[in-house]
Amino acid sequence: MNSSTTGPSRSRAARLIQRAGRAGAFTVVEMIIAVGALAILSVGVAQIFRATGETVKVGRRISNINNYAAMIERQMRKDFEAMTRDGFLVIRNEITGGDPALSPDEPATQRRNRHIDEILFFATGDFASLRDPVHPDRVVRSPQARIYFGHGLSQDPKDPNYYNEVHLDDTNSDPMITPAFGLPSAHGGRGPNQYAMDWTLLRYVSLLATPNATTRDRLSTPVGSPPEPTVSEEPDNDIQVRLQPAVSSVFQNNARYKPNLLPPDSALVRDETPVHPRCTCGVVDIITSDLGEIRSTTLDAQDTSITRPFSLDQDYFQDGAHGAVFQFDTNPALPNSSTRRMQAWMRQAFPAPSDTVSNTPGARIRCEPSPPDLLGVRGSGGLPYNREYKRTDQNMLSSFNFVPHCTEFIVEYSFGKVYPPTHIRAGQLIWHGMNTPERPDVRPYRDPANNGWDIYNMPYRNANGSQGTWQVKLDTIRIPTAPFGGGRPPEYSYFGYVDPSYRPVNAGDPETIAWAWPKLIRVTISLVDPTDPLTEQTYQFIFTTPGNPEDHAG
Repeated sequence: MNSSTTGPSRSRAARLIQRAGRAGAFTVVEMIIAVGALAILSVGVAQIFRATGETVKVGRRISNINNYAAMIERQMRKDFEAMTRDGFLVIRNEITGGDPALSPDEPATQRRNRHIDEILFFATGDFASLRDPVHPDRVVRSPQARIYFGHGLSQDPKDPNYYNEVHLDDTNSDPMITPAFGLPSAHGGRGPNQYAMDWTLLRYVSLLATPNATTRDRLSTPVGSPPEPTVSEEPDNDIQVRLQPAVSSVFQNNARYKPNLLPPDSALVRDETPVHPRCTCGVVDIITSDLGEIRSTTLDAQDTSITRPFSLDQDYFQDGAHGAVFQFDTNPALPNSSTRRMQAWMRQAFPAPSDTVSNTPGARIRCEPSPPDLLGVRGSGGLPYNREYKRTDQNMLSSFNFVPHCTEFIVEYSFGKVYPPTHIRAGQLIWHGMNTPERPDVRPYRDPANNGWDIYNMPYRNANGSQGTWQVKLDTIRIPTAPFGGGRPPEYSYFGYVDPSYRPVNAGDPETIAWAWPKLIRVTISLVDPTDPLTEQTYQFIFTTPGNPEDHAG
């Protein structure tokens, strides 16, 4: 009986289990749908994680650039705080032609002209040459310096002379080896300065060091390897300070001819054929001059176009035979006025002749992203015992690099005046510089259409202690220029020592007043990350200057 009841029960149980198993299984169609849904869900989750990763990556990149911009601002603020009115201040505004591309991938429709401005001024402090000293006891230091900010130009690695020894008198202006901003290589292919992403902003600090020619600079240990250079026993001179090469003058024309390199006035540098070193070579950061000499030369207002050699002890235009000395201008707009001559000297103080003249392209200081031939195995030329000099030269070619991948540099200034209540920008600071469609808020100084609201009245103190003002002339600050060669010419703004257009008006007025200086300098810098060159980040900084004497009067 037990066997008869147990058999059917087991059979029913088996059938129930079998039926239940069939009911819980997926069909083929259900399996395909389930796998597809899982795939879609996985792709969605992956996209979420990818987007999050990209956001973090971009955020980290922006954070790094922001930190870098903060470092740039700190250094520039320190430099501007050291600015002195014992020198002069010049701003040069320039925009490139030809709409240079940001990178090879930038569409032609997005390309535009870019600002490549320059600014120079003089500073006081404690400055040391970046060149490796020939001997530990021969470090070149100075309490005075010329500070310059502007883009440099790299030479073309495809040129056969690229790796050769650096020539101290290199003008860096040969288009075959140094193509200008936005131009391809003369040897075919990509040029080193063709794309804005490759441009480098320089911070070029030139020490003003007065040579001491009364004692010979002898070292306790020899310089270089045999044969021992006789330069180790040479005194300082106009092109050598503490055995380091130096530019003989802050003014370009003077540096071309001073000193007379013919015997017996020739001065040795590195024990090779004497040359006139130039700032454009990119390896010299010493100038044999001082603020007093620069002031007297500028105020003397001689003709800067005179070029003639002279000896070591002869001041350039000391005899005064080539033009009238400084005098107050009844019309500063005249080409031969003292104002125009002083402005010409100030332009001469730029480290490179940036203006295009006739068919000669403008130049800039040479700079390289890294030393082209640090080990000295690729180049040729030079004396074998100058190995250490050549290694230092190679290092110096990248020592002035301040902001790599700097796609734009804009400098503007303000006297602290604001727009009148009737203006659309009422109450905002009036900024002066090169007015372009991209910068409509910037005005040239003294635009006749402005009805006088951009005129600056320079305050001064009378003999009785009362305050007067002098309306600063347009021609004191800038020279109006007209387009040439189908492009827009550069514009300069000058801030010197003594206002040459001033005339005492009332009894008790001072005989002279200071040249009006801006109170504020505004710098705009654009940067790109080389890994993402199509994305620019722009930063703007405002710095104060020493201002004008009455700004600090009690």
